[in-house]
Amino acid sequence: MFQELKAIIQNYAAQYNVLRPVYDQKQKVIHAEYIGDRYAAEYGALKNEFESAVQALRDSAISESLALIGQLRSDLKNTITEDLGQGTIAELELLKDAKMSKFELLAYAEKYTGNYKALRILRAIAEANKFYLSFTDADDVLERINSMQPKIIAYFKQYAGVGNNSYYTELMLNGGIIDNWEAEYKDFLNPFVGNA
Repeated sequence: MFQELKAIIQNYAAQYNVLRPVYDQKQKVIHAEYIGDRYAAEYGALKNEFESAVQALRDSAISESLALIGQLRSDLKNTITEDLGQGTIAELELLKDAKMSKFELLAYAEKYTGNYKALRILRAIAEANKFYLSFTDADDVLERINSMQPKIIAYFKQYAGVGNNSYYTELMLNGGIIDNWEAEYKDFLNPFVGNA
C-alpha cells in the first residue's frame, strides 16, 4: 500500500507538471496579445481553468490516498484482532509459568513475529522473567497512520511544480517520507526477525 501511495503522489506531480507549462505558455500569449479589460477577462478565464484542473487532480489524488490510509487502518485492526489459534494459546499458557532466558524469549518472539496478541502475551512473560521485549505498540502505529493524512493533503496543496517546492514537499515526492512510514509499519509487523 505504501508503494501505491508513493505512486499516487508521483502521478499527481507528473500530471501537474503537464498542466503548469501549458498554463504558463497560454499566460505569455495573453500577456502579449491583450491589454486592459480584455487582458483581465482572458487571464481570469485561463487562471480559473488552470485552478479548476489542478483542484480536480488534487481531489482525485487525495481521495485515492485517503482510501489507502483507510485500508492501512483496517489492516492494523485485522492484525490486532487476528485469532491466536488453540495451539498458540496452549503454548503461551505453558510459557507463563516457565523461567526463561532472554535468548528463549527472543526465540519465541521471533516465532510469533507478526502475531500481535502473542507478542503482547510474550511481553508480559518477559517482564515476569525480568526482561523487556521492546516492539512498536499498535497505538504508535495508529498514531503514525493518522498523522499521514494531514501530511499527504498538505503535499497536494503545496506542490508547485518542478523546482518550486519546499524541502519537505520534495522528500514526499521522492518517496523518502513514505519509505520511512513503510519501514516503521514493517517493523511493527516483524519486530523480532533475526534477533534470536
